[in-house]
Amino acid sequence: DEVEDEPLRQGFRHGSYDLVIGRPELLTGIQSTCHLLARDRLVLLTPTDHPLAGRAAVPLEELSGESFILMHPDSSIHRLCLTACQKKGFQPAVTRTAKIESIVSAVAAGEAVSLLPYSNLDVFRHENVVVIPLQEPVAANVVLACLSPKKLSRCSRTLWKYLST
Repeated sequence: DEVEDEPLRQGFRHGSYDLVIGRPELLTGIQSTCHLLARDRLVLLTPTDHPLAGRAAVPLEELSGESFILMHPDSSIHRLCLTACQKKGFQPAVTRTAKIESIVSAVAAGEAVSLLPYSNLDVFRHENVVVIPLQEPVAANVVLACLSPKKLSRCSRTLWKYLST
């Protein structure tokens, strides 16, 4: 099933799902075993005419005065963005939240800037959006998780072993 983060968290916690593919922030507070599937990082999205658009990299703290459009509040990426900004001493001014395709369109229109995982931009590109690395990378990795490898069904155990090697 493809479900939103909170129902996925609850279903995983209560054993409705043997395996979950997601970001580590999704699993906060859940005792689980994880295997790294993919390394990813947050990047800054700005419109092409934004003052930061020509920069090779941007310190996250330099974004403290910006307006942001982030993913929905119940998403692990939203929580990751808030935590990263708070670690740099500021609370981001989130003007609204949306799905990735709407965020990219809104950034292209000059509505705000955003932070998204770089891997998501393979699918969602826009000619009026500039993607800029953060000076200090913020990991947005993807993991395969299970509550206990020993308690997996035969099919899930086979997939776990295959993806863990």
